[in-house]
Amino acid sequence: MEQPPENLIQTIQDMLSTCIDGLCEVLTEDNRMLFVGRLEQYDPKQNEVWIDLRRGSEPPQGVIHNMPVKVQIHVKNQSGALVMLYGNVSLCAATYWTIIVRNVVACAESRRAFRQKVGVEAQILWGPGLHFRAKCQVEDISLVGVAIHSPLKLEIGSRIVLSIPALIEDGPGYELPCSVVVRRNTAEAGLPPKWRYGCDFGGLEEQVEETLCKDLFTLQSRTMNRG
Repeated sequence: MEQPPENLIQTIQDMLSTCIDGLCEVLTEDNRMLFVGRLEQYDPKQNEVWIDLRRGSEPPQGVIHNMPVKVQIHVKNQSGALVMLYGNVSLCAATYWTIIVRNVVACAESRRAFRQKVGVEAQILWGPGLHFRAKCQVEDISLVGVAIHSPLKLEIGSRIVLSIPALIEDGPGYELPCSVVVRRNTAEAGLPPKWRYGCDFGGLEEQVEETLCKDLFTLQSRTMNRG
């Protein structure tokens, strides 16, 4: 099983240390609820979390060893704070599960996902057959949406594809379908309009979400380490 790079293990440990005893939902990759529990402990040597089932809950049946899962953790004593953990099931006992950690991303519940500032250039594809292209600047991105700047004026509700060459050096490119949900002119008075858009992905394909999560985790870790 692929493990996080060694230089990121400490970041995982730091993030998960704030989550001990936090309520969490264990989900399949397609967001089907498996059970609700509490994060009992994190073992950094094994890079593994131990999740107790909530009292009265029954463990789900038919879960196979090494199945990929998501764990949405509510950080205790931090209202609205979430951590999204991606991992693989290592043990399904009657009253607890253990899960090997692949990566984690801090989230803000009010926004449904952590927003990472990036500042990269990209292209907007729009119109019939997505034949039209325009340059844009990506301000920030999360697992559920993105903020971009462009002189192109789009209508609220427009369906576009955002083409991003890469978020990290030597990283993968992205073709992200999304809808325009917010539009605001950020240009100073007297200057040509420059539009800031908030766009919603409306649900990414599983593999794309997993890859984006890894890139966000890498970017977030670099930011934390610089701080």
